Amino acid sequence: SINSQRGNRIEGIILSRMSKEEILKTVEANLDQIPYVTGVNNHMGSKITANEILMSIVLGPLKKRNLFFVDSRTTSRSKAYNVAQTLGIPSAYRHVFLDGENREGYIKGKMIELFRLAQRRGKAVGICHPTERTLRALRENFHLVEKYNIEPVFASLLTK
Repeated sequence: SINSQRGNRIEGIILSRMSKEEILKTVEANLDQIPYVTGVNNHMGSKITANEILMSIVLGPLKKRNLFFVDSRTTSRSKAYNVAQTLGIPSAYRHVFLDGENREGYIKGKMIELFRLAQRRGKAVGICHPTERTLRALRENFHLVEKYNIEPVFASLLTK
């Protein structure tokens, strides 16, 4: 979601207590803020991603706009990927969370984990936050793609 703090309220966030109409309005407003958007992932929202009914509502506008979806799997109970698949939305899910800890050594280790997984499976999805430290770690360790013979691609190419 596109979040901006306004007092106690965070604009753009989807809450489980929202009505269907509020969820749809929020998702549509978020999508409208990003010109040329091609896909979406969830950042938080474990309660919502674990709920098939709520995820069907959230994903509706994505289907309507022909967008892809990546389930960040912020909970092991997530149903988001399966719901997206059922709705016919091109989708994938996160295999490795690169910056669960905000340390460059940790991020490098997770990059290696992602690359090894991609070697074994033929593909793997990693996600991270766009923080200065994470971006620096990615930049400084990007040369490892050659060592592991990995081809970085856009997430949309890993959806099915």
